[in-house]
Amino acid sequence: PQTLMFTLFRFGLSGHSLQYFDTTVSVPGHGLPQFISVCYVDGIEITRYSSDVGRAVPVAPWMKKLEDPDYWKRNTQLYKGNKAGYKQGMKILMNSFNHTRGFHIGQRMFGCELRGDGSTRGYDQFGYDGKDHMVLDPERWVYYALVDQAQVTTQKWNSPEERAGERSKNYMENICIPWLRKYLVYGEEELERRGGFTRGRR
Repeated sequence: PQTLMFTLFRFGLSGHSLQYFDTTVSVPGHGLPQFISVCYVDGIEITRYSSDVGRAVPVAPWMKKLEDPDYWKRNTQLYKGNKAGYKQGMKILMNSFNHTRGFHIGQRMFGCELRGDGSTRGYDQFGYDGKDHMVLDPERWVYYALVDQAQVTTQKWNSPEERAGERSKNYMENICIPWLRKYLVYGEEELERRGGFTRGRR
């Protein structure tokens, strides 16, 4: 499903990335569950959550060896919460396009990059029906509308009351990057076998 969305960021061999691709559909169909979230480290799928399955599951071999049942319970609850939020977001998206029914798809790509020199970068992009919708500016930490229908949402998110960009900055720096470092430790052996692994600063 993520191929419908955007041209993906390309990461150099000296950097590492943690990426999430979330997809929500207005109604089940076309072989897609109502909500699915896939997590990648350096382009390798490591975990997946689908509303059809109802729980977070490991995909990469090293994640299958993770002996922490609380990790999977915790992430399952997070994904279930995200599913509810995206369902509401889909209604807002459809209303902004004057779509009252039919099959529509909303997508989000977000994550972070740890570069070889120790610097970091975060990103957050949204799409609707396969086209770009709005994007986070990782330098100013504000959201920009890429279509007229996203103007109302970006104005709300950038308002002093919402401060969505600041919350995204906090997530990227204090949650995403630390977890990327952990996943690199968990999967170091497998990543080395695939080639191109360079140890980030820890």
